[in-house]
Amino acid sequence: MWAFREADARGADTVDVGGSPTTAADLTAVADLLAQLDAYRRRGADYEAERFAGLLTELHARTTANGPRAEVLGPDEPAETPLRKVRLTALGARPRSESTADVYFASGDVVLVQHATPLRAAQHLATSNVVSESATRSASRAVTVKTNRVAKTSLTPVGTAWDDLPRALVVDDYAAAAERLAELPPRQVRARVEAEPVRAVRVAEVSDLAYDPAAQRLTATLHDSTGASCVLEAAHRAVAPRSLDALAAALRAGPTTITGSVRRHRGTLVVDPLAVHTRAGVVVVDLATDTTPQPLPPGVTTADPLSASVGGALTVLADASHRGLGHLTDSLLARVREAGAHLHGTGLRAAAALVTAFADTPSATTWFKAHLRLLVTADAR
Repeated sequence: MWAFREADARGADTVDVGGSPTTAADLTAVADLLAQLDAYRRRGADYEAERFAGLLTELHARTTANGPRAEVLGPDEPAETPLRKVRLTALGARPRSESTADVYFASGDVVLVQHATPLRAAQHLATSNVVSESATRSASRAVTVKTNRVAKTSLTPVGTAWDDLPRALVVDDYAAAAERLAELPPRQVRARVEAEPVRAVRVAEVSDLAYDPAAQRLTATLHDSTGASCVLEAAHRAVAPRSLDALAAALRAGPTTITGSVRRHRGTLVVDPLAVHTRAGVVVVDLATDTTPQPLPPGVTTADPLSASVGGALTVLADASHRGLGHLTDSLLARVREAGAHLHGTGLRAAAALVTAFADTPSATTWFKAHLRLLVTADAR
């Protein structure tokens, strides 16, 4: 009744009622920020200045956003939900370290991820259909699959299960998928959901397979059944030294579906692959062990001027937050002004003005405005 009375008073069809003003204690972004601070204090390799800066800005954006609380702070779900007799279809895995990996599963029309799975278990789970009587799911779509004597878990090969995935998880029209990504709210205020961009991408043809030795990156062009194309990009990872050879072999074997994270770059869909389905079955490229070197034509990965200017400005602003606003040097502020000049030269004049304003008047307010603008620009470019 409260919501209806409030809607009548405002003369609006949609209202957001309930709860108290948002505080930092409400936000799961704080946990990641604290983890970054802890990694820095212990000099851990997990600390990244740009990730730290991004989390600071995300926290600021969520606490000041004027959208509905359910959208800004996350889905209105219990923190943890038991799943009884659940069926999960593996979509691949990505190593976190030499001994653990994250395993991705389709569950209905969403993607779940089991973090830090022991590598031997991940190798079995990543190509399996899983039926479990004892699993739990968090509000952020992390899943934990357990086994015990009472509640059993069974595994069967994934087989052709990818052919029957829900439409919400399938990309078969690349142009339409890129348009849907462009319509999403900024990542900094969207609900924080694990594995949000993971999809199953249907493939009609693969062309332009190449390897850039300088960037240690494999690229290819994927084509859908409508004639549209998208870009596949996979970078070398130290924890998965054989992944690029396994990926190249799978791409040459006539893939029908590739799972992975999808994003939009300058209007084009870009896929970072997790697994490839061919006539021989599913290949989880990062977990591949039995591979042979694949000769590939050389390619060169070059950043366009727009991406380079945005990336350079994000780097220098991250350096400023890492150093602290009370410890900025003249040389660092000169780099900020130079980044602003580059942005202006590429036509990003609003972003350039905000970056220059921070250099002229360093403060938390000017830093947040400039950094948030750049983050949104980087995601939308």
